[in-house]
Amino acid sequence: PFYITPKPAVPRAWIMYPPQPSPGDPQYSAILAMQYLGAQDLGKAKTIMEPAYQKRPDSPELALDYCRVLLASKDMEGVMRVAQPFYKLQKYEFAQFLGEAAQALGRYGEAVGYYKDFLVSQGTNINVLNAIGECYVKIGDIPQALTAWKKSLELAPKQDGLRAKIAELEKKVPVRK
Repeated sequence: PFYITPKPAVPRAWIMYPPQPSPGDPQYSAILAMQYLGAQDLGKAKTIMEPAYQKRPDSPELALDYCRVLLASKDMEGVMRVAQPFYKLQKYEFAQFLGEAAQALGRYGEAVGYYKDFLVSQGTNINVLNAIGECYVKIGDIPQALTAWKKSLELAPKQDGLRAKIAELEKKVPVRK
């Protein structure tokens, strides 16, 4: 793979070619699995990614890619199983995956905790703010849901669906200003 930077301070596009792993390397399999994932071929992606991860279960890079495949495959328990050990090591890049899995499993309070850890460590993310709002609605904490969604709208105003959700909630629950 190669990467191109969109930085305006660089006079022209800067291209970086990281060394390509050998075909027997689990990282090589991960690259291939991510291509299948991008093509929406979840079966092949999982078939290739699972053994790659099992060869090096202590690799955060492989675990992140495996979590992507598991999440796309809707294997939420699998996401929890793979991501938890890294999260416990304060690898908070796994927190969004754990939040999404916990939310899908109906564990909304737990999901909010993961999402908040993600925001603190990785920075603001509109999708995570919106997911926090959804979780708070499910828990029944409307003021917190409105706070998360309003912050999201403040950062990305072109979210008409979210604006409608906020208006609907504000009709149901009077909000103090």
